[in-house]
Amino acid sequence: MRLAFISIIISVAVMIASDAIGVGFQTEIKNKITGFSSHIQVSKTKTNFALENDSIPINLAFEKKVMALPGVNHIQYYATKPGIIKTGGEIEGVIMKGVDKNYDWDNFKPSMVEGPILDLSSPTPTPDVLISRVMANKLNLKLHDTILTFFFPKTHSVPLARNFIISGIYETDVDEIDNSFMLADLRQIRSLNKWDKNSIGGYEIFMNNLKTVDTTNKIIRGMIPVDQETLTIHERFTQIFDWLDLMNMNVTIILTLMTLVASINMITALLIMILERTQMIGILKTLGAANGEVRRIFVLNAMRIIGLGIFYGNVFAFAVLLLQKNFHIIRLAKESYYLSEVPVYFDWTHIIAINAGAFILCSLSMFLPSLLASRITPVKALRFE
Repeated sequence: MRLAFISIIISVAVMIASDAIGVGFQTEIKNKITGFSSHIQVSKTKTNFALENDSIPINLAFEKKVMALPGVNHIQYYATKPGIIKTGGEIEGVIMKGVDKNYDWDNFKPSMVEGPILDLSSPTPTPDVLISRVMANKLNLKLHDTILTFFFPKTHSVPLARNFIISGIYETDVDEIDNSFMLADLRQIRSLNKWDKNSIGGYEIFMNNLKTVDTTNKIIRGMIPVDQETLTIHERFTQIFDWLDLMNMNVTIILTLMTLVASINMITALLIMILERTQMIGILKTLGAANGEVRRIFVLNAMRIIGLGIFYGNVFAFAVLLLQKNFHIIRLAKESYYLSEVPVYFDWTHIIAINAGAFILCSLSMFLPSLLASRITPVKALRFE
């Protein structure tokens, strides 16, 4: 019985920890990606895999329709332009992403490691830019350094040189972002491309719920002209989301296995309990106890053990998870996991479901072995030693 009790504690603790860590990974990584890149992008249709946007006009009627869609909470302008940073004898390719004063910095702020976010409130284009720590380390750059960047216009082959000032350094731990992007004033890209003030590279649309992105994307595709396209966050970061889906599958397998382990251990414990109490069963039946009453005694006792095991399993799991959440004891390789420590996120809906599911499934599994108690006859039971 002690072994069965301990197995329930460990199984429930492992299930809660697996879910909290799995949800933590998904939440942290998705926040990093969406904080930089939004859920849905609308831009000019590309005939190739060019990293530079062609311009589209600002469409206020389109923006109003998008904001009226359920689940949409923000829409903003952006544009991208590839270039080359040159510092001394070092050069590095970069994609400059232009943003304007309506850019939503809330999700991006946690990624800032040095300096403030861009101040885009001035009437003239600011030379300030944000670069990643990875890029700063490659080029031996630091805060407030001036960087010379070359851009190649489509209309002629002579490169355009611009000086920018590093006002901030960010780190998302996502290689696809940190190795490539530099954030700048959208007006700088307008100046380089000779666009007017009503031209942008595209729209970035933010959703309240990642699960509704694909549905909303289909609606937006029906709103835009034929020469424009949409791209969801799943399509832009397919490899990362495939990895997160695989993690989901692993968590599901762990939950299933731990529930089976706890159920099998309780079945075994109940069978042993019935065999140890065979003479008691005979006495109860001799005194007139019905089969249902005898079964109920063993099932209720087993359910008491299951309930206590689930309770202590929660206590153990939360103690370990809270230590990790507050003190970051278990560290990770950022190159492999996109995070520097094991993340913990408590989804109370999942936790309640795990506890309720474990209790119900383990309790239901008790009814089959309890039938053995009803098949024991008083005569055989009283002779049993």
